[in-house]
Amino acid sequence: MNLNGTAVHWHGLRQLNNPAGLYGPLKINGPTSQNYDIDIGPLLISDWFHQSPFSLFYEELCCNTPIPNSHLLQGQGVYYDETTGLRSGSFYSLGVARGKKYKISLVNAGTSTQFTFWIDGHTFTVVGTDFVPIEGYETDTLNIAVGQRYDIIIKANADCSHGTNFWIHARDCNSPTQISTLGILRYDPTSTELPPDSHDNRLNFGCLEPPAKFLVPVVSKKVGKPINGLTPNQYLNVSLQPYPKLDPDTHLLKWSLKNYPMYLNWSVPSLKLIQDNSDTTGVAFPQDYVPIFLDYPDNDWLYFLIEGMFNTTDPTIEVSNSSHPIHLHGHDFSILAQSHTPFDISTFSPNLDNPPRRDTAMLPQNGYLVIGFEMNNPGAWLLHCHIAWHASSGMAVQFVESSGQLQSMIRKAGIMPSLEDQCDAWTSWYDDYNVPAEHTQDAESGV
Repeated sequence: MNLNGTAVHWHGLRQLNNPAGLYGPLKINGPTSQNYDIDIGPLLISDWFHQSPFSLFYEELCCNTPIPNSHLLQGQGVYYDETTGLRSGSFYSLGVARGKKYKISLVNAGTSTQFTFWIDGHTFTVVGTDFVPIEGYETDTLNIAVGQRYDIIIKANADCSHGTNFWIHARDCNSPTQISTLGILRYDPTSTELPPDSHDNRLNFGCLEPPAKFLVPVVSKKVGKPINGLTPNQYLNVSLQPYPKLDPDTHLLKWSLKNYPMYLNWSVPSLKLIQDNSDTTGVAFPQDYVPIFLDYPDNDWLYFLIEGMFNTTDPTIEVSNSSHPIHLHGHDFSILAQSHTPFDISTFSPNLDNPPRRDTAMLPQNGYLVIGFEMNNPGAWLLHCHIAWHASSGMAVQFVESSGQLQSMIRKAGIMPSLEDQCDAWTSWYDDYNVPAEHTQDAESGV
């Protein structure tokens, strides 16, 4: 892994494994733009559902977005029983020594919650976004979308005249009155007292990401002109579509990022399709694999527009005004433009001079996101919403990058016998056990 160094958020192959608890951090040491004394490592913020995510998924398809019962910090948290009002669980505790600087890698490992994060009595310096070290800026509050990572440095220099314990907060950015106390920063690690109430819930902070002017990569990069242009037939439009597709009267709706909600057959993964077919123009791919073939010269730039508000004449398509954390595999991307207003090509002015780089960025409500990346990593790379319910219902496309080079790489690596064995084993298991038990993935995207 050739990376700059930060925390990787790993999770199960299916996005629905995430709310079931199958996730964690992988720390990769690398450069940081400012000095610190102690690296605390990854600090995971997540939401917790007390029901099976696989049953909640079908509720999301037909009716309502599931609401988490509580939130967790590093796997710990408290829960207030709705009937009795009694509290159970425990708060995460972090001990610090006065005068020391601590680096923390914040990870939103949640299912659907965009978190607002802060620590009472402290500011901190943001020094990294996803895999990218940045120049650093000081703040006291930070919004973190699902799948995003931020490296921060906090100096233990608070005024302790009213106590040595301080609340660590994280709450849904859309719910300013929600309980936010998830952890405790302690200057005396032997203390067991709870901090005093701060009565500050960042009521008016909203859900915006940090402004682009603050997210300046240390390694400067100018964005080149796009080889693919930016035309309407290449726009990625977020929509809700009936499921099944041919039933306009269905009460089930699935998310999509292009013409179809994604559905992947795990018995026939994309790499197998690419290797099995000499024709790499897309004929071999089912339409619900939603492939976008990128066969351009190495190091050329590509631009893609993701928009949440657009005009359509298709009566079966429902345009949604939701915000979405958009995540790309295989690349960092440059954020060329991001707005809460509908896209207008006549006024589009991309930021090409060392714009923010990361692998997860918010598509704002009612607006658009324009990303750019270079042709330099052959593969089949997902672009998807990182909200588990949305990805699982099909809000994804896959960029099939440099398919000819990819075929050659697969042959040279000699991985096909192993891949064939794994595909056969999965198919046998699925046919012999899942299908008879009716544990099929017909409604899930496979992402």
